[in-house]
Amino acid sequence: MSRPIRRTRTAIVCVFRAIAAGRVTDGEALYQTVNALANGQPAPIPLPAEASNPGMPQVLSDFAAYRKSLFSEPAQDPAWQSQHLDYAFALGSPLPNDNLLLDASDFPGGHLDWYSFDLDSAQANQVASANPATVTPVTFNFLPNHVIFRGMPDPRWWNFEDAVTDFGQLDADHVDLAKLLVMEFALVYGNDWFSVPVPTPIGTLARVTTLVVTDTFGVRTLIRPSEQTQVNPGERPWSMFKLSGQGRRSDFITMAPTLGLVDDADALEEVLFLRDDMAAMAWAVEHELQGDLDSPLDAYEMYLQRIKNDPLPPPPKATADGPKIYYTLETSVPDNWIPMVPVQSPQNELFLRRGTMEIATSSGFVFLKAHALILEPQHPFFVADRVVSRAGIMVDRYFRRTRSADGSTFVWMARKSQLGRGPGWSGLRFDIVRDMAQSA
Repeated sequence: MSRPIRRTRTAIVCVFRAIAAGRVTDGEALYQTVNALANGQPAPIPLPAEASNPGMPQVLSDFAAYRKSLFSEPAQDPAWQSQHLDYAFALGSPLPNDNLLLDASDFPGGHLDWYSFDLDSAQANQVASANPATVTPVTFNFLPNHVIFRGMPDPRWWNFEDAVTDFGQLDADHVDLAKLLVMEFALVYGNDWFSVPVPTPIGTLARVTTLVVTDTFGVRTLIRPSEQTQVNPGERPWSMFKLSGQGRRSDFITMAPTLGLVDDADALEEVLFLRDDMAAMAWAVEHELQGDLDSPLDAYEMYLQRIKNDPLPPPPKATADGPKIYYTLETSVPDNWIPMVPVQSPQNELFLRRGTMEIATSSGFVFLKAHALILEPQHPFFVADRVVSRAGIMVDRYFRRTRSADGSTFVWMARKSQLGRGPGWSGLRFDIVRDMAQSA
């Protein structure tokens, strides 16, 4: 009876590296070396003697130029705020009479839309006004479309309605105003809502200056903005889809210069930040790590492989005339659970700092080290304490690919943060007294 051979992704990567070792040139290392020599800097990896043969300098120069034409890599990503695990950037538009600054200070990544921005009135003067934006009035004539929803009452008599949503089964108290308003909208005024599509170029600010409705009798009615509605003193008029911030509201809506069709690859890195109330700290759990072939590796599988090769020290065994119990200062945690220790800055701000732990093994001790680039292992890493809520936060690092209007291809490394899975427990415990195992 035969069984299919199943190999883990880690084993496949190791086999591939073993086959390619000494046979394939590391193109990225060669590119870095050629650039360093061209700039008069020491080479990270010395070139072999054959690199000085006739014609080879031109070949290396052409290779470096070709590599540079393929990729444009910034030295750093200033938009990503590692202490807040999100992006921060702004868009500006100098208008003839008013400068607008749209601030996206906590963009989690992924799809960018108008609601990702806040109106920043305090910094609006930073927008250059030497070249004011062009204001182009456009007139459109459209037939409105009905707004429909599941379970909507049919406006015609003797028609069968969709029974998926039964508004008659809703139970609302007299003080449940939100539910009552939804029921009244659906049952009484459900067929009185319309949508009017207005084509708007990408990367612009747009607003409706005049809206005139012509009914079936030819009567033209001017629809005024909701902000002009008379309200009680101290109240603000109702509005939707308006940019606001710092007590100010703009009647513009932004069409952010976003992407069209985007291909998102699977996450190369996935790190879950969570609270551990039992240990009075937080953890950065590395779920996926970037492999040598730009494929994700299961960090927990790597930990299981490590303890298989270098297991934990066995517990002491009891002797006839010895103690029957033993003391453990602290237990160990998996290698992919990186501790985040609470600290306080000189300005009394609370942060979580990436730490390490000393884990005992049969051969000695190992230190927990962060491997995910999300945790920035090359230098001390801090996260604001308020960012890691009770729900936790999941951060992914992945490739995105799209095409521009002229057909050019863009591939870049993106990040995205989202809600986690709640608090967790690493199994870390302190000051434990256990019974010794009896000798066989």
